[in-house]
Amino acid sequence: MMTNILEGMNIGVYYYTGDTGSSPNRTFFDGKMVSDKVIAFPVMPFGSYAAIDEMGRDKKRSDEVKKWFIDTVDYVLKNRTVRLVYSHPRDVEQYKDAVKSFLDYVERLQKEEKIQMRAMSYFADFMHRFLKTKYTFEVDGGSLRVFLDNPETLEGITLAIPRNRYKMPSHGDFLIQQDDDYYYLTFREGINEKTIYFDAI
Repeated sequence: MMTNILEGMNIGVYYYTGDTGSSPNRTFFDGKMVSDKVIAFPVMPFGSYAAIDEMGRDKKRSDEVKKWFIDTVDYVLKNRTVRLVYSHPRDVEQYKDAVKSFLDYVERLQKEEKIQMRAMSYFADFMHRFLKTKYTFEVDGGSLRVFLDNPETLEGITLAIPRNRYKMPSHGDFLIQQDDDYYYLTFREGINEKTIYFDAI
């Protein structure tokens, strides 16, 4: 399988036409993980289209393509996830306005520190580090104790805690964000191990 060949060549990431629309992952085939070293980045489709060129050949309107770009970014933002938008530089000419709107939107969100646009290798490195995290969750009398440990660092790793069950911690070595359902605690640099207590509501 191609993934094994890539691993043998020390290539750690690739765009993937399987698992279409999902987040980056380690590929499975016939019920088994193909490689624990190579991260696949599935293509985020627009319906049955994988790249801008295909949209152009099928005469998709510029406003439709723009909406798909913006909707994809909004999905990533809302769900705190990663998606790969795939195309070729030569394809941009067909949808210059849509691509510019997309890039302007992402740039604005990056300046607001709400989103990151990075190389696949950046996210693959993060995923490999994330997978080294050991953790325990213990409930005691309604309160929650969470222990996390990572031999490299917990930096950037986020813990989601349901707001309808626990109070937000008052301080810590993490950035706290929230939405209607969860508190999100993202660890800062220089931390390898952390125990956090959450009081029940």
